[in-house]
Amino acid sequence: MAMNQAHGRRVKAAAAVAGGVAVVAMGLIGVMDGGAPAASASSGAMNLGETTTSTTPVKDMPAKAVPVVKAARYGAS
Repeated sequence: MAMNQAHGRRVKAAAAVAGGVAVVAMGLIGVMDGGAPAASASSGAMNLGETTTSTTPVKDMPAKAVPVVKAARYGAS
């Protein structure tokens, strides 16, 4: 049993070291990047199209949505 505990500790220590190295590497990459955006999406002037609107006739819309009651009220016998 002592061998398994020592092996587990080594695995955990190796995982902690690998995670720490990854965090430091990401930090260094972020510092070297300088916060500049990776890509620019400028494509010149913006193209504007026509705006269309449509309305729904009032007769198709319900006045009020009422659910169908399928059960007795709470406490009613």
